[in-house]
Amino acid sequence: MAQASIFQVKQLGSIPWILPNNIASGQSLSFTISNVSGSNTPLQGIATGNFQLSWSGKDATVTSLPALNLFDPDKRKDIRDSFDQFIIALDALETGNNLIAGGARLVTQITAQYLPLPLTEIPLYSYNLVNPQLYTFLNATQSYIDLLPGMRLSIYYGNFYQEPFPGQQQQPPVQVPAYGGTGNGYLHVNTIAGSNKLSYETFLDQMGVAVAPAGNSKIRIAAAAVDFMSKDELQPYNRLFYPTPPGTMFTAVNVPDGDPAKNTTLVRAAAYVDMLNYTSSFPYCCQAASGRCTLLFGRSQMIPEINLRVNGGNIYVPVGTTLRHLIERSHTAVARPKTLQFQRNINQNLVNINFENATIGYDMYMVQGDAISW
Repeated sequence: MAQASIFQVKQLGSIPWILPNNIASGQSLSFTISNVSGSNTPLQGIATGNFQLSWSGKDATVTSLPALNLFDPDKRKDIRDSFDQFIIALDALETGNNLIAGGARLVTQITAQYLPLPLTEIPLYSYNLVNPQLYTFLNATQSYIDLLPGMRLSIYYGNFYQEPFPGQQQQPPVQVPAYGGTGNGYLHVNTIAGSNKLSYETFLDQMGVAVAPAGNSKIRIAAAAVDFMSKDELQPYNRLFYPTPPGTMFTAVNVPDGDPAKNTTLVRAAAYVDMLNYTSSFPYCCQAASGRCTLLFGRSQMIPEINLRVNGGNIYVPVGTTLRHLIERSHTAVARPKTLQFQRNINQNLVNINFENATIGYDMYMVQGDAISW
């Protein structure tokens, strides 16, 4: 067993990994998460699968079985499948009040932080970010990312309109379809007090304002940020789907058709197992129940962002930002500063991330709450 206090970025073969200290192939992980027990007694654990959970008072201990070799390059899909089954089991514990509200999400995120991973898989486990071309071992057919509390959703609006063709003498003038940028806005992803459901506007939650759903169709067509905030449609699992490469996003010149396969689409689910089912059937899942899917009408885009602390100040960056990207913001050449300090919030503690040498780790993906200084 290995209890991690300091993490390393180290080269294994030709691939850089992030590793808890002293963890090696064939070893299992074991770590404890404090004060996550629910109100149910006696508390139920998870005794099946490759990830298990047991209780000591209010504290949960998560272990991975040695049979699951977390380093096996040929078992990346098996490891991910085991992780998904663990999330489903955590969901059941929370439903049965064995975990606090939001406890399944919390245990999932902390477990992801303790896993030894190739740097490329950090977004996969931290945010369920899936690109079929990047993670070919998943055999995935969709591109998506999960929204989590603390994220900021940046929305760039592009609305459709008709405009007379310039310079023409014909009357009435021929109308040319076009799109125009109409600004951008931000939604902050939060949980509702005493619930695991995700909301996008804390002020309206506090004021008790009820937002009507965006239309009567099964697929909600959002025209503004407020259309994401109907309380009747809020759920704990929120996933943004993007057109799967080599699919084409949006409609180029014609009136947008509202096809979820061509737009960024928000899908919501009450349980993780439901989200897995919706993912496997997307976009057809959007026709099964009203309010499950919401998309922006027009050439609009949604970009999830995370908050980092860089050189003492807080900044938001898009998910997918790496250490290289941060350095490029401050240096004319890509050269890692000699005084670099990298800390990650792991299990409610700021933990040092140490690099094996000065040339490794440029492609380290940022995670919510990372603190970097130089």
